[in-house]
Amino acid sequence: MSTSDGVPTFTVATQAAAGTALQFSSSIRPLPNNPIFCAVASTSAEGGGPRGPALAVGTDTDHFSLCQSGVANTIIYQASATNNGAYDFSTCYPVTVVIDDLV
Repeated sequence: MSTSDGVPTFTVATQAAAGTALQFSSSIRPLPNNPIFCAVASTSAEGGGPRGPALAVGTDTDHFSLCQSGVANTIIYQASATNNGAYDFSTCYPVTVVIDDLV
């Protein structure tokens, strides 16, 4: 939950399908969470991991990519060359999506 001009805003991820962009919804009313999304804390013994938990689909934190879609970059889950032109697969690179509540 974040606030805009003092009004609480709730944002939840609403879709994670292989080869497609993550989709989010925001509302001033609470939204139902999508149970497929999870937050996984860094457990690196060496430390130095992200400052917040990583976004996961189930327990999978390793298959997110940042891909170019027109002039924008889009987070794609399990990027694929077969995507009906939604994004340029050749521009994709792996990323860890960190959940940061310091917005």
